[in-house]
Amino acid sequence: MTRTKQHITNRQLNELSRKGNEKLTEWVYKRLDPADKLPGNTINLLLSIGQMIGFLEKEIPSYHIARWQHFEGQKPYWLIKWTEGRKPRTINYEFKSKILCDALWEATKEKLEK
Repeated sequence: MTRTKQHITNRQLNELSRKGNEKLTEWVYKRLDPADKLPGNTINLLLSIGQMIGFLEKEIPSYHIARWQHFEGQKPYWLIKWTEGRKPRTINYEFKSKILCDALWEATKEKLEK
């Protein structure tokens, strides 16, 4: 039985710019229990699937997540998508991966870098 990837990796976390990392740190700190905010404490920024879903629900209430397979025999993949703006100046965002955690990370990273 294969295990589902539950958290992003250090390599993925290091893809963030300084701005993205600061936004992520701020978001995580706001959700920590007050007892965990003591000086010198370190925090874990390796987001889980649930944390990324929570982030996307707050930041992009209209996002969609689906497991997708276009053709019979094609391997299914996860699709995260949303649209921003108003016609005629809408921007469509779409992230695909065979691994749910990776599709969520790409969407989360996009929003953190804005």
